[in-house]
Amino acid sequence: MYCMKCGRAIADDQVFCSTCARAPVSAAPVQVPRKEVRTKTKKEPKAKKAKPVINFKVVAGVLAIALCISSGITVLSFSLIRKEMAAYDLRSERLRQQEAAVKLREQEADNRDQQIAELEQKVAELEARLEAQR
Repeated sequence: MYCMKCGRAIADDQVFCSTCARAPVSAAPVQVPRKEVRTKTKKEPKAKKAKPVINFKVVAGVLAIALCISSGITVLSFSLIRKEMAAYDLRSERLRQQEAAVKLREQEADNRDQQIAELEQKVAELEARLEAQR
């Protein structure tokens, strides 16, 4: 006889299985389901999803346009800065020239003041001589 639970052979005079001690005995052999041993099988590759090529192209295009625009702005900014610097340099040069002209006029005025002072001194001397002669 065989155990209905574990499938082991049992002597005819025993009522319960000596291995599992629970299952009643029967005269027919019992097939015990055993766990199947799973063998690793190669998985079928999943269907690859199409990569968002269009989105990448769109993003790349937008970035390229943005780069061109910013480069254009940068070039425009640099050209404007260069023009402003040239205008500043021109104004600075004009101011230097005007400052030089002002200094020259101040020197001329100082020379005239000195000449006037000398002439006034001569006039005073001549008036003093004239008074002395009278």
